Amino acid sequence: MTSRFTRFALLVLGLCGARLASAQTTYTPVTVTGFTDDIVANGAGTASSSTTNPADQGVAGNRFAYIAPNFVSPTSGAPTRSLPANGVISSVMTPGLTFQLGAYTGNNSLRLAGSSSGSLTLAAPQSTQSVWVAGASGNGQTLGTPVNMTVFFTDGTSQAFVNSVPDWFGGTGFAVQNLGRVNVDTDVYDNTVGEPRIYQFQLQLLPSNYGKLVQRIQFAKTQPAGAAILNIFNAMAVTLSSNCTLPTGSITLATTTVCPGTAVPLTVQSTGNPGSGYIGQWQSSLNGVTWTDITGATTTTYTATPQVTTNYRFRGSCGTTQVFLGPVTINVVVPSATVAYNAPYFCPVGQTASPAALPLGGVFSAPTGLALNAATGIIDLASSTAGAYTVTYTVTSPCPVTATTQVIVGLPAPTFSYACPPFYKNGPRATPVLTAAAGGTFTAPAGLAINANTGAVDLTASTVGRYTITYTTGPGCTSTAGFEVVDALVFPNIITPNGDKVNDELKPNLPNVTGYRLQVFSRWGRKVYDGTDANAGWTAADSGPGMYYYQLEYTDCTGGRKSIKNWVEVVK
Repeated sequence: MTSRFTRFALLVLGLCGARLASAQTTYTPVTVTGFTDDIVANGAGTASSSTTNPADQGVAGNRFAYIAPNFVSPTSGAPTRSLPANGVISSVMTPGLTFQLGAYTGNNSLRLAGSSSGSLTLAAPQSTQSVWVAGASGNGQTLGTPVNMTVFFTDGTSQAFVNSVPDWFGGTGFAVQNLGRVNVDTDVYDNTVGEPRIYQFQLQLLPSNYGKLVQRIQFAKTQPAGAAILNIFNAMAVTLSSNCTLPTGSITLATTTVCPGTAVPLTVQSTGNPGSGYIGQWQSSLNGVTWTDITGATTTTYTATPQVTTNYRFRGSCGTTQVFLGPVTINVVVPSATVAYNAPYFCPVGQTASPAALPLGGVFSAPTGLALNAATGIIDLASSTAGAYTVTYTVTSPCPVTATTQVIVGLPAPTFSYACPPFYKNGPRATPVLTAAAGGTFTAPAGLAINANTGAVDLTASTVGRYTITYTTGPGCTSTAGFEVVDALVFPNIITPNGDKVNDELKPNLPNVTGYRLQVFSRWGRKVYDGTDANAGWTAADSGPGMYYYQLEYTDCTGGRKSIKNWVEVVK
């Protein structure tokens, strides 16, 4: 018995599941604005005091209103029949269809008298397949009151309908009947069996309008020609309906990790119930909490092109009933690349320019003038033209990305030298001779007063010693030259020709001179020596001790002619 019962129970569950998956119509009463009149008597007191107009337009003494259950007539007491206390009308014609009437204590009807028009506007625009209107006409004609009903959508489009609205007494196609009514002039109840009534009107939208948002319903009525009494139309409630099933399943995608902007197709994959008649909408979210509708993405497939990591889900809607499939996350790899050389400035001589770049496998490129190996990024400095260059490193896998860095190829530092040594303390300035264009900077150790721009040495401000002068045209681009500052040139005023090799002769140390001539005279003016060899000197070998005078003439290596007169004493 237990086994049979279990199998039977499973069968029943399976059938129930199948029924749930079948198409069903959902009905959603909606809140609207635009009611113009109160046509429902409520509370204690006269009917005229709790209404603004009757539901019909009879002659005085024969005008009526609907009744709320809490109405108490001053002449007739509590009603035996009335509208429902909660204002919800359940259709006797269409199972599941309900309408929510407006509050009995305020305006609860869009009341159109004669030739006039008005609209009921949804508080929250929604998509649907059918718009249902609850209402009735008062003093309607035998064939009913023609009313043009037009559904307007938020995108500015519309769909029009023509309906014949029966009188609230005796018409067919009603949603509810037997509601009772009260005379607003006498407060006497009319308890005619089955009367009055409220009717339902279905405005079936075209499939092309299913996905649009209903904004308002406009009603336009024309007074029939020859009618003795104004006929009235009352629009009292609006309900939306959709005949659909929601899909079940998941979202499939080929990959979950991509580069920015990569196209990733997303597809709703059904697991038994693909759904039908529902409104689809893809949504995206950066944080998985706040979701945004993707404009135009309403079918079961959508191609995402995220720039950053993004979550996606699919929403199916049947009226106010919704299902969400997903979410799925597409992780976007934010690519990065780096490139840098071992120095920002390179001299074509004696340096190697090689880069460090990540990720590996990229390609190097640079403007014309820089001899660059595209695979390694190494620069052939000797074959490159001096200048500043931007080197680009491009990686295509896994994501395209570039990085740049700047390198400068400088001019090699020219060789240089200083002419006319030796350089005597307090001598004239010494200026370098460059073998190439200038533009670099001269530097020297402390003690040598050098002009950084010209390389000129101020011998008066310099200290005696040996120095190395460096000329730099850029980082690493240098050349050097030795420089010596010697004691100032001093002409002796005493010689002791005794063979001890100390002051044995009158011989000025004058290298790099031409036109040399040394003449020595006795104190009586007799010339005792006349020499033109700068490497030879006067030893006073044939002269006795005493005071002598000499005149020294020469042309230095700068071309300057010098003439020096002095005296010297010979001590023997």
